[in-house]
Amino acid sequence: MYTKSQLISRGRFAVSGRTLICTVLLFAGLLFGACEPGEHHHHHQDGAHVHGVVRLSVAIDGEKQLGVELHAPAESIYGFEHSARSGEDQARQTQALERLKKDFAALLGLDAQAGCRIASSVVEVHGEDDHDGGHDHGEDHGHHHDDDHDKAVSGEHSEVHVEYVYECERAISETELRPTLHAAFGGIQTIQVQILGDNRQESSVITRAGAEDARIQL
Repeated sequence: MYTKSQLISRGRFAVSGRTLICTVLLFAGLLFGACEPGEHHHHHQDGAHVHGVVRLSVAIDGEKQLGVELHAPAESIYGFEHSARSGEDQARQTQALERLKKDFAALLGLDAQAGCRIASSVVEVHGEDDHDGGHDHGEDHGHHHDDDHDKAVSGEHSEVHVEYVYECERAISETELRPTLHAAFGGIQTIQVQILGDNRQESSVITRAGAEDARIQL
């Protein structure tokens, strides 16, 4: 059994990219075999697809690297889960996804004083049975690809999946998140939060009623 550092040095996990979250989940004993190299991270994790309920996972690796993953029913983000065929639906979907691409740090309430920059990012939409659904991979150090055909998928149940990896100047332990996701997306009622690290595993729930005062200490 290799240590975490040995696996990273052998190239088993690319910690500078989206697999940071998979690495921390694996070593927290919460995930096994779901993040093999070259495979897309399309599993729905634990729990059912419930409208209004989103899952926010925060992975801390070392002192200054932070991975954040959001899984949300599409209905909770832009109001529907069918394919965006009408101009109105396409506009709503595009506006919501663009906000997740451009303003995710602000939506998390990530402290600007931490000096965090985007190391990699992914914003994608896929259906419950769609393993090759719409993707928008920004794994080239913060650059996004905005092809329109990547933004619509078929299926009765669609999910928005967001992953960001940040490299920060200040120690993560001195930082907190103050999420504004409830205010930004009216369909979100509950955020299930999980914080994972080498020696840390915590969970909490942020409801709409308590969202204004919510703090996540990292």
